Amino acid sequence: MNAVKCKNGMVMVTDTIKKSIDSAAKNWQIVLIHFVLLFFYIIGFIIMVVVPFAVILAGNIDLNLQTISDPINAFGNITNLLVQNLASLAVAVLALLLYLTLVSTVALYIFSATMGTLEKTVREKDYRFSLSSFMREGNRFFGRVMWLTFLLGLILVAFMICVSILVGVGFVFLSPLLSSESGFVYFVGIFISLLIASATLIGFVLLAVAGAFSLVTLVVCDMKVIAAFKEALAFMRREPRSIFFFLAATGLYILAACGVMIITIPLGLIPLIGPLLSVPISFVCNRFIGLAMIAALIDFYTGISSSLSIEFAEAN
Repeated sequence: MNAVKCKNGMVMVTDTIKKSIDSAAKNWQIVLIHFVLLFFYIIGFIIMVVVPFAVILAGNIDLNLQTISDPINAFGNITNLLVQNLASLAVAVLALLLYLTLVSTVALYIFSATMGTLEKTVREKDYRFSLSSFMREGNRFFGRVMWLTFLLGLILVAFMICVSILVGVGFVFLSPLLSSESGFVYFVGIFISLLIASATLIGFVLLAVAGAFSLVTLVVCDMKVIAAFKEALAFMRREPRSIFFFLAATGLYILAACGVMIITIPLGLIPLIGPLLSVPISFVCNRFIGLAMIAALIDFYTGISSSLSIEFAEAN
């Protein structure tokens, strides 16, 4: 029985969320993988970023002390430091970029494997997590998820450029209206400003929904990048409730994350042991909530698609 049930045209969000929590609990090992990778990220940051910059600073300790003792000429001292160590600084910056590239690649691979694993969990009731299966899902979807993420990034940049142009043009035309002493003209200016803000917000929401369901469609239907994006847009047109479900799932995610923060902040105030407990607990809980949200979107999409397939079969 699908976790998505329809009653009087309304999706039973509660049932889907419960099923998604169960799917996340079956794959708790993914949270452990994220937790272990966190330590590798920290160690990598120290080795690849902190150490090169520390070497540059340590090699110029005399100049640093001179900067502190002579603040009037501090800018000139810093300029000399940069010029004298331009090659070392370039190496340090390249090390930072390499670190960010590696971390982003690993994170995207883990995300791809997570999507595939959760899709299997939703589709196969008896599925049990295994590291080999997790890695296979990562190998299977990593390339397509990477290119889809790149496509969504380009669309976001194009949207931001359009919004910037719209805001700039609107500012030019609305400035005289907002500074007008006429109450009606001022009201028109406020109304147009709110209209632009609302259109921008709606655009961001629709783009977020399209991006989320593009990823879900790519994994569930095993599609290519462009086909998955087109199918996600078609799905949103066929099922407008997908937008409301995404907003509901996002709202629940934010509420749950705030609940975790409210619990862990007082815990972090305990001397010595507090931060050691609050940071891991917050990290693990937020990762689990993220798994549940991804599972909810996958379960919603598969449930709606299955019900439509059944209806189509019965009609024929």
